[in-house]
Amino acid sequence: MGYRGPAGVVCAGELAPSWQVHTGALIVGWGTFNLLDTLNHVLGFHHVRDDIGGPIAWDIGFFVFALALIAAGYALMRRAPATGRPPAQTLSKLGVYDADRG
Repeated sequence: MGYRGPAGVVCAGELAPSWQVHTGALIVGWGTFNLLDTLNHVLGFHHVRDDIGGPIAWDIGFFVFALALIAAGYALMRRAPATGRPPAQTLSKLGVYDADRG
């Protein structure tokens, strides 16, 4: 399931994805950033906490938290209801627009 964002959905003439897709993608992005920031910890550029004697425990916790964010974001995105009906069909179903007459 790829994330196209609102612009890709509008261009395809579909309904926008549900809030679960947007929120899940945001959480996946946050986790991915943290995961990439862990590379700085491994290379020794900085640590999560430099003011303590053993910062490695904090670095490992940060890494685990990043993985948890990514997993939670993907889980939220997978739980999202399917969308993609053209707007005219949706409006017709709501009784606002007659899709047969245009």
